[in-house]
Amino acid sequence: MATLPEEQRSFLEADALDLISKGFLTKDDWDALKSGDHDVAKTSIREKRNEQLSTAIQNALANQPTDQILQSDIIAAAAGGLWGAATAWLKTTPILNPAPNPPPPSTAREATPVPSTSHLWNSAKEAALKSMETNRKIRTVDFLELSHVCGNEETCEHIVIAINGFMTHGYSPSLNWEALFRMKNVASYVVLWEAGNAAEWDAFCNETGNHLKNGEDDTIASHFTVGNPWNKAQNKAHQVGIVLAELLISKPVFARDRKVTLIGHSLGSAVIHSALQHLATYNTIPGNLPVHLHQAVFFAGAFVPDHDFSAINNTVFTHKDHTKGILNVYSSQDHILMHLFSLVNMHIQRPAAGCSPIDSRYVANICVTDLVPSNDVSLLGHSYEPFMVNILDRIGATMDLPNAVKIDQ
Repeated sequence: MATLPEEQRSFLEADALDLISKGFLTKDDWDALKSGDHDVAKTSIREKRNEQLSTAIQNALANQPTDQILQSDIIAAAAGGLWGAATAWLKTTPILNPAPNPPPPSTAREATPVPSTSHLWNSAKEAALKSMETNRKIRTVDFLELSHVCGNEETCEHIVIAINGFMTHGYSPSLNWEALFRMKNVASYVVLWEAGNAAEWDAFCNETGNHLKNGEDDTIASHFTVGNPWNKAQNKAHQVGIVLAELLISKPVFARDRKVTLIGHSLGSAVIHSALQHLATYNTIPGNLPVHLHQAVFFAGAFVPDHDFSAINNTVFTHKDHTKGILNVYSSQDHILMHLFSLVNMHIQRPAAGCSPIDSRYVANICVTDLVPSNDVSLLGHSYEPFMVNILDRIGATMDLPNAVKIDQ
C-alpha cells in the first residue's frame, strides 16, 4: 500500500487494528488488504467500520434506561389529571347532562347529584398515572442511525455529528447543515431519529377529531398530552441523547482518535444537552475511562437549562479555555421558542436556550437576532438554514473546526 498517502495510511491502519481488536476484522484479512489495491482496502475498512457502528448503536439501544422520571412526565401527569377531573365533573353537571324527562308532579324531586371530592380526586389520579405511564413508554427509542454525509473519513481529524429537530424525520439528512459541511473540512455525520414528520401530524389531527366526535373521554387526555407528535419527539430527544452518549462511551471505530463535535438545531440541541449530562455523570464514576468531546453547539436550542454547565465543562470537554467547549447560538426573536414552546412546556418564567443567552461563564453565547428575521421564511425566527452562511461567519473561529480548502476555478 505504498501509494497511499501517509496521513490516510495512519488513520486507515489504526482503524483496521481497532476493528481487529473488536472482532470485526481478522489479521490475515488485513494483511491481504494491505498488500493489495489501496482503494479496495479503504472500501473494505469503511464497510467494516459501518458494520461495527451499527452493532454499537444496537447495543446502545438495548441498554437504554426505562425507569427515569422527567419533567415531561410530571407535565403529562398534571395535564392528564386536570383533564380527568374536568371530565368527571362535566359528566355529572346538570347543564350538560339534563334529565331526559321532567318528574311527575306527585313524585318528590331528587337532589341533583354532586360529584364528591374523592370521586374527582380518583378520576384525576387515574388519568394522571395513565398519562405518565404512556409518556414513559413512548420515550423508548426504537430507531436510530448515524449517516455519513460527507468528508473523508480517512483524512479528517475532526468529526461533526449533527442532530436535526422536530418534524425532520425522513427529510434530507443534511437539512440545516449544508453550508457548514461545505465550509468546514470535517467528516460529517447526521443522527437519524424519530423526530416526527408531517404524516404523523396529520394522523394526530385526524385521530383528535375522531376522539372528540365519539366522546372518548378516557383516551383524549393521553392523546393530547403524550400522543401528539411534538410530545413524542420531545420525549425521545432526552432518550436519544442518552443513547448517543452510550454510543460514544463504547468507543466506536469511526470516532477513534478523532475530535468529536456535536451540533444540533431545536430539539437536536435538546438531544445534545441530554448527551452531555449523561457523559458528565459517566466521566465522574471512578474506574470509567472518560469520554471527551471537542465542542458542542446549540442552534435555536429547544430546551431550558437548569444548571450552569460547570460540571459538564469540567468533565466532558478538553479545551483549557472554559468558553470554548459549549456554544449557544440564539435569537431573541424566535417566536416559536418564546411563545409556543414555553406554553406547551409550562416554562413561563425561564426561557429556552435558543431565544436567550445561557447565564453561565462556561457557555459562549452568540446572538444572531439581526441575522434571522422573524417571518415565514424563518418559521417565525426558528429556522436557521436559509441564513446559515452568515451565522457561521458571525460565529467565526469560536467554532473550532478547520476550514475547507478553497480550490481556485
